[in-house]
Amino acid sequence: MKAVFITNIPAPYQIKYCSVLKQYGDITYIFCNDKNSDRPEHWKIDLESNCIMLNPKKKYVIGNERYLNLDIWDQLNIINPDIVIVGGFAAPTNIISYNWALKNKKKFVVFSEISRNPKNLKLYKVIYKKLDALMVCGKTAVKQFESVFEQKIYNYTYPADLENKFRIKRSYNTQGIRFLYASRFVPEFNPLMCIKAFAELRKKYNNISLLMSSNGELLDESIKLVAQLKLKHCVEFRLKLEKWEDVNKLFEDSDILIYPASFAGWGLVVPEAMAAGMPVITTRAVGASDLLPDNQIIECSEVALREKMEEFIKDLSLVRSVGIDNREKAESERFDRKAQYFFECLNQINDG
Repeated sequence: MKAVFITNIPAPYQIKYCSVLKQYGDITYIFCNDKNSDRPEHWKIDLESNCIMLNPKKKYVIGNERYLNLDIWDQLNIINPDIVIVGGFAAPTNIISYNWALKNKKKFVVFSEISRNPKNLKLYKVIYKKLDALMVCGKTAVKQFESVFEQKIYNYTYPADLENKFRIKRSYNTQGIRFLYASRFVPEFNPLMCIKAFAELRKKYNNISLLMSSNGELLDESIKLVAQLKLKHCVEFRLKLEKWEDVNKLFEDSDILIYPASFAGWGLVVPEAMAAGMPVITTRAVGASDLLPDNQIIECSEVALREKMEEFIKDLSLVRSVGIDNREKAESERFDRKAQYFFECLNQINDG
């Protein structure tokens, strides 16, 4: 059984995952774009032998950054896979891939997060009416797609690069909690809320700190807010990472992840923090909250975030017990377990 997975840009965690996947079966990752201005420099990484970049000379951008790369038809003819998996519904390249699968009588699978616009699923059901199965991220996404599609739906989530996080040694003897915000600076992830909640707590606890890292449209506003609140001495913006491995240092230098998102299709930072032995404060609007018990879940509000942060500040033993429990739970998210399950799903689809 031979498969291809067609997706947008080569994220480092995907490339590393490809090196593990090829130990379990025959799969080629096909990337449609070689760069993305919304991603940082440290995302640049060499491709694995089972990865292909489509010819950029055959790429066209349509509308709201939808990509169409006509090279996909040629590559599918060359590889001739038994199963075609595409990341998402809307990309024109994915629709071309679907038609190639129909023409050549191959299995076709869509991998997707939960949809921001559930009404669109009915349209996708029409466009992809003969797809064979879906792989979706998390229990909530499974329920959403089951309400529209009759095809088999597998709960298969993004692979997270966890191995170096598991190796982080954590003493849990900190004298002051170090909070981490490691998500993009965009409205739905609420970086400003995190800064405001931290600012209020800092008035009571002068030994806590906040580390923030990533990029996004709210970065400048976040930096200005920190300056206005006179927090520059206890809030660090670590923005320029030289290489992908530098991400691990963010988790090593922190104690608790805060991620009060109003929406996140999955949220790789959650299993990353768990593998690093850290408690996580997040919302059920984050797909990866499936991995967490209720004691780390809050409503999406500044008050709820501040109260949960203070709960950990007051009880360092809770930081330790929750962190240890999270690390154990993250074992199921390792690359090898994810790859094994992935090919179990594909074999079922291929035999169906």
